Amino acid sequence: MDRRSSRQQPAATTGPASAKAMVSPRRRRSANGHGSADRNVGEIFVDIESPVGCTSHTASGGTAPSAWTTSTPRKSSILRRAALPSANDDGGTQIGALSKVEAEFDFAIIFKPSRTDEFGVAEGSDRRLSMAPPVSSNLKAFYKKNPHKASAEVLRRLHTAGLQTKRIRSLDGKKLLVKVKATQEALEHGAEQMKLKKQRRCDLMWVEFSTKLRSTFVDFDATAAPEGVMQFLDKDKQSIVHFLLTSDEGGAGLNDHNELFGAVVEHMMPLHKANLEYLRHVWVSYWRPSSPASNAWVARVACLGRLIRHCLNQPLDDVAKYFGEKVAFYFAWVEMYTKWLVAPVVVGIFLFTQQVETASLDQPLAPLYALFMAVWASSFLVAWKRRANSLAYRWGVLGYEDDEEVLRPAFRLSTMSSRCSWKRWLKYSVTWSVVVGCIAAILTIMYTAFTARDRVEEESLAIKNNLTATLQQHNLTLSSIHDILTPPFWLYCLVMPMLYGLCIPLLDIAFTWLATKMTIWENHATESAHQSALILKVFPFRCIHVFATLYYYAFTAGNNLLRVAIQLATFMLSGQMWNNVVKTGVPLLRRRYQLRRKRQATTKLLDNDQRHNTGGGLAAGGSNMELHGRSTVTRAQHQCLRLEHATSEVWDECHLDPYDTFDDYTEMLIQFGYVSFFTVAFPLAPLLAFVNNVVSLRVVAFKLCHTTQRPRAYKASGIGIWLPVLHMMSVVAVITNCLHVAFTTTQIEQYLPGITPSAKVWVVFVAEHAVVALQFCIAFAVPTMTPDVAAKVRLERAFAKSATATLVTSFHTSPPQHGEVEDPPDEAAAEDINVELVL
Repeated sequence: MDRRSSRQQPAATTGPASAKAMVSPRRRRSANGHGSADRNVGEIFVDIESPVGCTSHTASGGTAPSAWTTSTPRKSSILRRAALPSANDDGGTQIGALSKVEAEFDFAIIFKPSRTDEFGVAEGSDRRLSMAPPVSSNLKAFYKKNPHKASAEVLRRLHTAGLQTKRIRSLDGKKLLVKVKATQEALEHGAEQMKLKKQRRCDLMWVEFSTKLRSTFVDFDATAAPEGVMQFLDKDKQSIVHFLLTSDEGGAGLNDHNELFGAVVEHMMPLHKANLEYLRHVWVSYWRPSSPASNAWVARVACLGRLIRHCLNQPLDDVAKYFGEKVAFYFAWVEMYTKWLVAPVVVGIFLFTQQVETASLDQPLAPLYALFMAVWASSFLVAWKRRANSLAYRWGVLGYEDDEEVLRPAFRLSTMSSRCSWKRWLKYSVTWSVVVGCIAAILTIMYTAFTARDRVEEESLAIKNNLTATLQQHNLTLSSIHDILTPPFWLYCLVMPMLYGLCIPLLDIAFTWLATKMTIWENHATESAHQSALILKVFPFRCIHVFATLYYYAFTAGNNLLRVAIQLATFMLSGQMWNNVVKTGVPLLRRRYQLRRKRQATTKLLDNDQRHNTGGGLAAGGSNMELHGRSTVTRAQHQCLRLEHATSEVWDECHLDPYDTFDDYTEMLIQFGYVSFFTVAFPLAPLLAFVNNVVSLRVVAFKLCHTTQRPRAYKASGIGIWLPVLHMMSVVAVITNCLHVAFTTTQIEQYLPGITPSAKVWVVFVAEHAVVALQFCIAFAVPTMTPDVAAKVRLERAFAKSATATLVTSFHTSPPQHGEVEDPPDEAAAEDINVELVL
């Protein structure tokens, strides 16, 4: 059961009069004639959106007479039409424990705050809602001035799209949240419009969903209803509902270029489901037993065994079903990357022991270790391609970006014209010029800071070396030493590093914001293209300011390999380990603070209402009071409704931070650069990366399940643009390691005595090209698909061609008449096509 269902009714603390008003409906009978005395208060809900006000309902759906029902003012009919009550909108009026159906809402639409009362009517307005919106281009301004009409229009669109809604208001009544879910009919219709792929029962092939062929799919449940019901996964439901929310054709049209959406909607977010509890158990706290053990010592040993044995195993299928394939592929990649780190860890530990024994970083095994890391990186990427294709086929998303991806809701279709292609290239030239300029600026700032710091360090070292001799010769007094420590000295020694430490994060935030705006301006058609363009702008900028220090001290500042090793160890220990603490600690502290403020606000509301009731707010006999001049309801009912709405856990989810894989991918790829670029200087880098990843896998899982909003369940056939970035980094790693061997060690001189500097450059050039050629040979020699996956893909393509040929033949044989639509092949025809292909 969802943990929200265990919440107790807060109305018990509202005083004697409130308790009397709340208990009385328990003794009444429902419309179906059955007694309801054994029902609890949580089974009653009240429609606050209705201007009639106080009609109580039982959990069975009947309507019971209540002492809360009052006379209806004449203007209630107008208000009823403005609120757009519908059969698929309960108005957010359930009091008490939330039902199981409550946990099945997929999306929440948060409206912008407005000066409205609890009934959605603007304060100070004349409440006459017969005025229609103007037919003009200035709809956004009209809806901002009339938020009640804007919310009514949004609800009308949602209901027209076949969506069910539940309205919830904040504690002050000025913020509206609408929870949305789709009916079974709308889900199937949306899946067919999206061309969602489902697995067939007969041969487990992934084909596009069709309502006429739904009984042939694996997830079809023939026992759920007289005609059967098609079951959809959580991530599929979320994708379908989002499609119905944002699509202009057949949907509500709530997208970024819609004036109504921009005027009143703050944002939309997916909601967590009941399956989250199961995912928390098998993924985050996987070492805990499912049932308590009789012996405490045996239980601890068993928990420790599970913790070690399954530290790298994750329920990837469950993650993909709940969070979507994009998130699941991130965890699959990190899991495989961590397992592949075992070999570099073993070799690195051996090389590190050699460095310790000889007290030197310059080892004869350094060239072989560099070659090993180059081959390791290339082999890992090839193995990941095979793994990604296997997972993509298992999840039904193989080739999704190329064949099935739909347009972004924010995409402006007018720019697709061929005559405007030069404008698109002009945009690209402008944005990339800005990116290159920003990278050049950050390189200039960093080089200036590094050279200034090194100059100050040299001067400081010279002062320290000469200080004793100078004092002994009595040529310099203590006051003269203060003359040496001039303001410029302190400027370069203290102020410059502090400014550099503050400047780089601020520049990173500013550039990320600028890159996001430029990517939106470029107007990419699909979500994957939009994300790829953003990554290609932001990731190089971050790599520059992360790796610049290491490259500077490795190749320009006296080839100081020891300083590179110290810097790398510091970055990996203090940087990545600290990030794991920040990922969990900061969101938890923020959430506790928000919950504390929420409890304080709720307690204040209870105290105010109780003082009002005690001080004569309720007349003798429980008479009602006028609320906003619209309808009369009891203070107890009004308080319960406000508390139920304000304490809904959906508001807690709204205050959580959104999640995106970008920062996690960036952190992992920067770590991949640490391991592959500079591991010759610090062979323990793979070991630190392995330990960090084991912890980070569960830290990010904890963040997803506890401290962030549920992300959009994006479909993906792999890690996307990050794979080409990894290939580029593997080539850079080869170049960097060759330069390490040539210019930071003496191994080439030992292998080739008497070699000239120019000949050394040629040796590095030839070695680098040879290793890169070896990487390409490995990449092209190994197939990217396993034999079984390749066979299934060929069968599906043959089936698609045969089905298309059958449809074309039938169309030419008996074309449909004017006004008729050709039906897709029935189930028997689909089976016949498949049998022919198998034979």
